Amino acid sequence: MPELRNVIVEKSEEIARIILNRPEVLNAINKEMLDQLKLAVYQCGNDRGIRAIIISGVGRAFCSGIDLNYAQILVKSTLDVTTYLRKMERLLADLEKMDKPTIAAVNGYAIGEGCEIALACDFRIASENARLGTTYVQLGLVATPAGTWRLIELVGLSKAKELILLGDSVEAEEALRLGLVNRVVATQDLEDSALELAVRLVKGAPLAIGVAKREINASIEANLRTAADFDIRTQAECLRSEDTREGIAARIQKRKPVFKGR
Repeated sequence: MPELRNVIVEKSEEIARIILNRPEVLNAINKEMLDQLKLAVYQCGNDRGIRAIIISGVGRAFCSGIDLNYAQILVKSTLDVTTYLRKMERLLADLEKMDKPTIAAVNGYAIGEGCEIALACDFRIASENARLGTTYVQLGLVATPAGTWRLIELVGLSKAKELILLGDSVEAEEALRLGLVNRVVATQDLEDSALELAVRLVKGAPLAIGVAKREINASIEANLRTAADFDIRTQAECLRSEDTREGIAARIQKRKPVFKGR
């Protein structure tokens, strides 16, 4: 694997760790990180020596979503917007559809795209200081269709609407109650808990695990395919809007946005 600056990949005893490594911006996603994360997921997913994958983040966050400075660049180009959205969709699909089981070890913030990456994993273990949410509407954006469907499947339609339309995030214990995460552990135990689960999965029958994942995914795939093309158009429309530019600027300037519906 080529050298990666924004993502760390560690492999040991059939387990791969993919670690987001931009702690100075709470592991926010820019073009380089997205490309490197896609590559790491693809290569680990196709490595026959790997049977389970753990995704985590360096520092105080799992992933705080899109890098706002990168988002300001994206909104200026329809082509760049569409490319970014398709890459993100591909990343989430690769995580969900690979035969190998995946574990998100969520420490601190998992917001926006960070939350979607966690939801695309098969298991989510959260530290007691974790906070998850699809806060897109606060930037004048919407979640991906895959993220929306996953959220609905996990928490139900009514709660999913509340989280998406209000842009709320929830603390670890509430995320556990809602079914967003599988378990909550002490912050200092997060790494060991994720590893313990990965070891159990590695001991399972890899063919059976892969087939089981495909059967589960098949039950929702038709709806996701229908929604995916719609999402690329709607996300691109949002990203080009004045509201999105205002939402991003307001977040950077630490003030409340003033949306005008255009």
